[in-house]
Amino acid sequence: DPQGSYFTDEWGVIYKKPYGGFYFDVYKSPLSNATAADLKCFSFPNGRDHGRVKDLRSRTRKIFNETEYALIMSDGTWGIMQHTAILLGFERYYDCFSTDLSFLLNVMEKVLEFEFAYMDTVLPEVKDYVQIVSTSDDLGTQSGPMINPEIYREWIKPLHKSLIEHIKRRCDAKIFFHSCGAISQFIPDLIEIGVDILNPVQVSANKMDSKKLKSEYGKDITFWGGGCDTQGVLPRGTPKDVRTEVLNRITDFAPGGGFVFCPVHNIQPEVPPANLVSMYDTLLDHGHYPLKFEGA
Repeated sequence: DPQGSYFTDEWGVIYKKPYGGFYFDVYKSPLSNATAADLKCFSFPNGRDHGRVKDLRSRTRKIFNETEYALIMSDGTWGIMQHTAILLGFERYYDCFSTDLSFLLNVMEKVLEFEFAYMDTVLPEVKDYVQIVSTSDDLGTQSGPMINPEIYREWIKPLHKSLIEHIKRRCDAKIFFHSCGAISQFIPDLIEIGVDILNPVQVSANKMDSKKLKSEYGKDITFWGGGCDTQGVLPRGTPKDVRTEVLNRITDFAPGGGFVFCPVHNIQPEVPPANLVSMYDTLLDHGHYPLKFEGA
């Protein structure tokens, strides 16, 4: 197609990557016009399909036995909130918070039911080998919360808590939670419901100061990310800027442990190669214990 590439996932969501683009984005959402009656007829995917785990145990065991890598298992969706938004379309999703919360929560609960079934199918195959189970839901924009924190705490936090408890009852893995944006005021909630690791730690967002985050929450959660700002410094700074950025983030996050270095999010195509080299070399020079911050 000269307009781009398309694919449809098992939920019936159609994605499109424009010609010359780098990512597939949601193009058509299957529940954008659905009613409560339509929802009862909608064909949700089968989380207990054992085709998902064909040869998974043997492949996971091989990596566990033959490499030094930590093994991370991802969950089966984009997140309870985000997958609901993808199914409904983002405009309808946000509109439902004020016009039809019961329908919105019904869809979220269907997504959660899929997650439970997925975990019940996949975890028995890999629980002896994985150290981390990842889940996600973007709670923040660049400037603040994506939804009212009180709405989150009353209606959505219990769903996240149920999923995390479901996982932790079935394995000893740590819980990795991905949430972009300015989410500092949600971090205590995430710690409370059992999140062990926070990613990507968007240090360029509002009220996401690395030193303050470490001071307030570093004893209770591991920061996996925040190592280098990928919005401004990495694509548009100089190699010296990148070096200073990496040193500052290591200085803030690393003391006492609880920090896994990686850039804030995906590295985009416009990043100068010299900046990547600067980030990597600075990490090699200064990202080891015991910490040494000389030569900034």
